[in-house]
Amino acid sequence: MDLIQERQAFVREYLELGNAFPENSEFLKLLTRVSELRPVPGNLRVRDRIILCGDSKTLEAAREKFQAFLSVQAVENLSEFVDLARGYSSVIVFDDTYLGFDLPEDIEPEYFRDISRAELWQVLPEKELAFFLRGIWTASAPA
Repeated sequence: MDLIQERQAFVREYLELGNAFPENSEFLKLLTRVSELRPVPGNLRVRDRIILCGDSKTLEAAREKFQAFLSVQAVENLSEFVDLARGYSSVIVFDDTYLGFDLPEDIEPEYFRDISRAELWQVLPEKELAFFLRGIWTASAPA
């Protein structure tokens, strides 16, 4: 019930704001010039980050959620974990299979406890920022 009331209050504020402008308002004329946001390019791929998984369920979930944007790899032992991790500047893990071992000092994986709670922007901030970067590239391109 609290959530419903919160959403109603949120919508009510925008309705009041919309009703505050007369129909022939300059604001409404300006709104007609607003265009839809262009989607982030589908070819966004991060090559310096990898997700390593020692658990098959986590691997499957990680591939489904993130493989379109970055490498997701299964590891069967600590040696393989270390070898793969050294090939990337950033390593992400969602299961603690190999985190209980002493990892070399040059390997500091970022650990997320629950892959189902990991938001795309947490693992892949480039996807969120790509829209703004594209705007900068477009604005700075010679005419």
